[in-house]
Amino acid sequence: MTVSVSMSVYNALANSAPSNNLSLIPPSHHLPSYQNFKTSKQVSITILIPGIKITLHKSRMQSMFYQDGDLIPEPEYDPRQVSNWVNISLKASDHEFDDETIMRNVVMQIHNGAGTISVLPEHHNRALCVSIKAPGDYISDKAAILAAAELQADFYRQEIRTGRVRINRELLFRREG
Repeated sequence: MTVSVSMSVYNALANSAPSNNLSLIPPSHHLPSYQNFKTSKQVSITILIPGIKITLHKSRMQSMFYQDGDLIPEPEYDPRQVSNWVNISLKASDHEFDDETIMRNVVMQIHNGAGTISVLPEHHNRALCVSIKAPGDYISDKAAILAAAELQADFYRQEIRTGRVRINRELLFRREG
C-alpha cells in the first residue's frame, strides 16, 4: 500500500494524531497545496512502516530574491499563521531596467497604493509580479499593510544597491504558457 500526502497535510496529521497511531484521515480544514505551481521544486521523502509506504512531498517555492547568490527562503504556508503579501504588477518592458530601478518602481507603486494584498505571494502564479511580505502578524488595516510592505521593499532596494541582494529575474520575467 502506498500513500502520498503533502508535507503540510502530514504535519497537520502528525500534530493532531495520537503519537502511537498516525491517522491518514485529512484534517477537516482545507490546506492548499503548492504542488500545482509551475515554479515550485518538489522534495520527496519516503517512510517505510511494515506494510505501509508513506511518501511525503514538500514543495519548495522559488523566492523573488537572491542574497549572496542563494535564494532567500520564503516562509512556508501555514494556515494557522496568516500573513500579508503586497503584489505589484510590472510591464514586460521593465526587463530593460536594473534591479534597483525595478525595486524603486515597486516601492513607489506600494506607496501609491497600486498593489493588491493577498495571504499568499502571487509571483508564483504569474509572471511580471513582485510580491513583498509585510513583516509582522496578519493585520486587516490596508494602510498599515502597505506601509510595512513599503519599508520591506525599500530595504530590498537598499540591499540591491549594496550588491548583497538581486531579483530572481528568471522568475519575474518568465514566459507563461
